[in-house]
Amino acid sequence: MALAPFSIPSFEPKLAGLRARLRQTRWPHEPAGAAWDYGFDGAARRALCAYRRNRFDWAAQAARMAAFPTAAFPKPRRSAYGPPSPRGAKIPTR
Repeated sequence: MALAPFSIPSFEPKLAGLRARLRQTRWPHEPAGAAWDYGFDGAARRALCAYRRNRFDWAAQAARMAAFPTAAFPKPRRSAYGPPSPRGAKIPTR
């Protein structure tokens, strides 16, 4: 199998959609004082989403990933049923 060159694609259109969805998020009601009792704390969840929407440097992260040597392996062709039997037996059908 030969390696194919790979580069990280542009992600700006997807980021615009992500930021819009984060702005429009409707947060669930939480019981007073529940904190982490029912899963992820609501205040922490909102703070994380605000950070990702407003302060996280997506371009810098993509540049860090692009600094690594990259290559894509071609996908091997396989049957929907997995690799063939070692003895070459056929899969029974009904």
